[in-house]
Amino acid sequence: MKSEGINAIKHSAVESAFGYYFAKPCRIDPKYHRMVIEARKIREIADYDIHEEIIEPIASLKIEEEKPF
Repeated sequence: MKSEGINAIKHSAVESAFGYYFAKPCRIDPKYHRMVIEARKIREIADYDIHEEIIEPIASLKIEEEKPF
């Protein structure tokens, strides 16, 4: 996004700018923005939620889904 002159520091700001500048005007397929949102949610669960576990098949599925991106 730096190459586009977009400055974002926080993960949430990057996600929002990605949607606004790339997905909304269809510069990229909006499904990739949804993938970014879902990946962040899973990462936050893995990092911060001590009561929930991300099992390996879910992680592997997300990696495979996002390879085209």
